[in-house]
Amino acid sequence: MDPVSFDDAATMLYGLSPAEFTAARDEVAGQARAAGQKDVAAAIKKLGRPTVSAWLVNLLTRQAAGQIGELLTTGEALRTAQQHLDGEQLRELSGQRRRVIAGLLLETGRIATEHGQAAGPALLREVETTLDAAVVDPHAAAAVAGGRLTKPLAYAGVGGDDQDADGMLAALQAVAAQRAGRTARAPGTAKAPGAAPDSAPAAAARADPAEAAASRREQAIAAAEQAHAAAAAQAAEAADDAADAERAVAGLAEQRQFLARRIETLERELAEAEAEQIRIGREHTRAQRARDTSVRTAAAARRQLEQAEQRLATLRDDR
Repeated sequence: MDPVSFDDAATMLYGLSPAEFTAARDEVAGQARAAGQKDVAAAIKKLGRPTVSAWLVNLLTRQAAGQIGELLTTGEALRTAQQHLDGEQLRELSGQRRRVIAGLLLETGRIATEHGQAAGPALLREVETTLDAAVVDPHAAAAVAGGRLTKPLAYAGVGGDDQDADGMLAALQAVAAQRAGRTARAPGTAKAPGAAPDSAPAAAARADPAEAAASRREQAIAAAEQAHAAAAAQAAEAADDAADAERAVAGLAEQRQFLARRIETLERELAEAEAEQIRIGREHTRAQRARDTSVRTAAAARRQLEQAEQRLATLRDDR
């Protein structure tokens, strides 16, 4: 018997549905034992059956490898942008992550339908949580890429969702505001560590009116620029959300069309099966009638044979 490869066996098993997994795993483990590979058999036997959502993510790595690769690449870039406090990159990559995950959820629904699995909101949420974890956690990313998940993944650390990304953006804006404040301060007015801050009236009394007015204008401009940047970011995110919603609507419409065609096909097959049932029923009735006629004919023939045998016996006795 050929030796069994653990990696090949695991890859094959985690592509199977949870309902098929256990029987197939035990069969492969038995093949390894028969080949004398006790350690491999024991390792295969320890493989856990996947949940439905984990199985669907495993199928995504096989049937939507390009989209999964884009998701993991986006996650790596997002983590780098967070480390460098790159607000523009964070906004762009957060939108890209949402788009990729939305596409993968549509693909999940299609795959589930193909396998006769209902893809309800709770199931899709588990898939989405796993994909989010793969974005923010390199260990989760490696687990998803391996295609051997047994349960959904979750990540509770900083950077795990859009709120974390928004918090990072807020922090960047705060840093920008602090820098703007330091720039607006007149030269030579910096305070020593621990010194009490000047009151507003005292500072205004010592400052030159023209310089004070210029400082106020600079601060107003900085505040306006920050407000403009925040509004632009919100507008961009709203546009991304609207685009995601439009894609979701289009994807669901496509699924509805697919299901409508499937229903039409099944209805046609049902009508053909019912027609075939009627035809077979008629043939069955004719066959029963022919059988009954044959039985009656055979019974009559047996009676005639018995009568003929009796006459023959009588004639022989008279002879």
